[in-house]
Amino acid sequence: MILVTGGYGFQGTALVRTLVQMGKKVLSISRKPRPAQGFESAVCDVRDKDSLVSVFDNYPITSIVHLVSLLTTNSNNYPDQAIRINVVGTLHLLEISRERGIKRFIYGSSYNAAGYRPLNKCPIDETSEPTPDGFYGETKRFNEKLCISFKHLFGIESASARMPILVGPGAPVKTSTWRADIFNMIKSGGEINISFNPNEVIPIAHITDTAEAIAQMVLAPRLKHNIYYTPSESMKVEKLGKFIENISPSIKVKYGKKLLRNMPPKVDCSRIIKEFNLHPVSLFKRLQCYQGNGD
Repeated sequence: MILVTGGYGFQGTALVRTLVQMGKKVLSISRKPRPAQGFESAVCDVRDKDSLVSVFDNYPITSIVHLVSLLTTNSNNYPDQAIRINVVGTLHLLEISRERGIKRFIYGSSYNAAGYRPLNKCPIDETSEPTPDGFYGETKRFNEKLCISFKHLFGIESASARMPILVGPGAPVKTSTWRADIFNMIKSGGEINISFNPNEVIPIAHITDTAEAIAQMVLAPRLKHNIYYTPSESMKVEKLGKFIENISPSIKVKYGKKLLRNMPPKVDCSRIIKEFNLHPVSLFKRLQCYQGNGD
């Protein structure tokens, strides 16, 4: 059984769905009771190790995908909570993995762990030295190192999946609703507010492509590396906005002033694509397909 923390989140929902479609037994945990269809669900808080231990006592967990995290804005604004959730929660899961002989531990990291690079210094890859710019990125990079240490000291086969800006249909994340709105509104129409400056180049990926990449990581017979950048494509924000308006004339896209200053705008993702034979779909094609059938 595969434990997915954060399985009801924006990315977690897509990952659980992907694993279930592959015929895998999945357990999703959250702090509140949630409905589950096709998988198991349990109430648990990663900050409470005793709560986590009780979950492992009740379910035959063999692998973990750890996605629970306080996200960028809240981590930077509430560093005390970021330490408790992002760092201590991860440590609890790694300690239990060591104690229970868990076979595979995949950590949901972020491009933020690498830090910002100007476009003329990109693309970067997994060999580039990380220089996180914010507290969120610092917690992600620290946890990557934590996973590597537990791998070397205790033999836990682990790897970190660095994820870009994620988009797709579903419940919007409050601090960046546009990431879901560009799909949710594609048929109903409305106003979408993308917080970035229209001239910014951002690394972006659909949640389904990221889910498929992480699923391959947790199921692969062997992991060759400690760090992987999950697939992404880089595009100018204005180009994305104009494409959406073109395929759905009832949508009006507005832009903000935000600059990309916490992650690289372009990354070489060939390591994960080649190792796991991935075939990511372009975001424009994803948008067109969703506009056509809503799937």
